[in-house]
Amino acid sequence: MMNLTTILTFTLLFTFLLFILQRAEPKKRLIVLFVLLIPAELLRRLIMFREVDTEGLIAFVLAVILNFAFYLFVGRYNPVANSDQIQVIGMDD
Repeated sequence: MMNLTTILTFTLLFTFLLFILQRAEPKKRLIVLFVLLIPAELLRRLIMFREVDTEGLIAFVLAVILNFAFYLFVGRYNPVANSDQIQVIGMDD
């Protein structure tokens, strides 16, 4: 029997990781991916340890769908800013 709480918990965790990767600056996205591989591997090991493979797979698919929906409705119209475009205005400007 599937546990809904487990699915929701893993969905939130996967969604958070994918959201960070999605909203990372394009130049730094590969670095962010390598850093996020550590918590992703820990999540995978937790899923394997608790033997909730089905719930983990369902949670991952739901997280991908949620992140794609966010990109479709919000992300396309609000692209990630590039750090080269940031201008600091001081007292002399």
